[in-house]
Amino acid sequence: MYEVEIVPVAPVNSIGTKGVPRPDREAQILRAATDHFAEHGFAGSAMADIAQRAGISKPLIYQYFGSKEHLYGLCLDSVSQAVLAKVDAVVREISPNLDGAVKTLHALFEALEGNPQRWLLIHDPTLPSGSLRETARKHRDVTARLAADGARDFLRSRGNDDPDDASALTFAWMGIIHSMVRWWIEHPDQSAEQMTQRSVRLFLAVLADAGSVG
Repeated sequence: MYEVEIVPVAPVNSIGTKGVPRPDREAQILRAATDHFAEHGFAGSAMADIAQRAGISKPLIYQYFGSKEHLYGLCLDSVSQAVLAKVDAVVREISPNLDGAVKTLHALFEALEGNPQRWLLIHDPTLPSGSLRETARKHRDVTARLAADGARDFLRSRGNDDPDDASALTFAWMGIIHSMVRWWIEHPDQSAEQMTQRSVRLFLAVLADAGSVG
């Protein structure tokens, strides 16, 4: 796994780097690269385009980061760690109930607010086989383990210790998260709070008639 300091990842057009200290310059380039990779995927991104977006020369971006693979790995780690830091902080404090699930979802939305497309770095199907794809898989696995722990605790609090039920609920929950973020990407004007409230409305609508099923 790549090591990188977590920096806020905000949309960047042309940032410029003249006169900026190297650590700040590298952070700016990472933000520009993260946005570019999120929009175009690994396969659709060229270092020349990222350098132009960051307002630097192509040789300089290679001097700092060595390769597109290494640069993507740093962006991937930064996004994933930022999301997990938000979610993990909430998971430690919540109870295994629906309110806890909503708070967890809100934490994830907050971590992605401003550019939900960053979520796609963790789920980029164009990643080449090898260490980079494996790194992305490991990040997904960490998120899935948090979801699995939450699903298991939620069901146990209701007297259900069936491991298959917990597994199915984990898959369902991860699918909901991914689908809601994908919808958000198509509606970027939505805030994290609006996304949370929309999710709650949809959950309640689906569950409203659950008691009559059977």
